[in-house]
Amino acid sequence: MLKKIIYTLLVIGLFLLGLLIYFGAFSSYTVSEGEKGGFVIYGIDHLGSYKKIGEAFGKVSEFAKSNPSLKSNFVGEYFDNPALIEESKLRSVAGIVTDSTNLKTIEEIDRKSTKPLNGKSYFIPKEKAFYVEANTNG
Repeated sequence: MLKKIIYTLLVIGLFLLGLLIYFGAFSSYTVSEGEKGGFVIYGIDHLGSYKKIGEAFGKVSEFAKSNPSLKSNFVGEYFDNPALIEESKLRSVAGIVTDSTNLKTIEEIDRKSTKPLNGKSYFIPKEKAFYVEANTNG
């Protein structure tokens, strides 16, 4: 009986470890500095802790999934330095990367969607920036 319990706990533990690895819990990311931008983000504002932007990304992801014609790369734009700005006043955006040509299509899809995002467009100028490029599975 004790062996079955230990075996079951081991299987559950390995399963959870596999999920953590799959979703990138042990991934490390490199912050780079360079020229980025020159694109449009269609997304929603987030105000507050950057650690809590996941809810906004969830809404963007739900919008993208309910509209399969969208070829979407997700992006977060973080406007403030958390070392200098009070956490409750940190500004960010969670959204989909697009260009001005496809923006009208995305806006039209949003207006007609059964699960609208009610997003806004943000032009991100090409300029010097700090960035992280991350591929995710989740």
